[in-house]
Amino acid sequence: MAKGFIKVKEVYCKGCGLCVEVCPQGTLRLSNRLTKKGYHPVELREDKCTACASCASVCPEAAITIIREIPASKLKSHIEEKLGTINKDLKNAS
Repeated sequence: MAKGFIKVKEVYCKGCGLCVEVCPQGTLRLSNRLTKKGYHPVELREDKCTACASCASVCPEAAITIIREIPASKLKSHIEEKLGTINKDLKNAS
């Protein structure tokens, strides 16, 4: 089961393939499509992404964003935790 997915900003992706090489799950590939600049952008080909961020770490163009999925059963506590952190930071800043 996937734990996340990637979002590729195709305007920045130059199709270098570094992310494809480092993906431990083998879920990335270069697309057959061409961008407006003539590059083959990377795409997610399987639903096995673990959101490890290896691909984003090696991308020289910072074209990859990692989206981590949160199970619905943990969503409420996750939101409450994040809001608590934000409120604490706001309180400390004032």
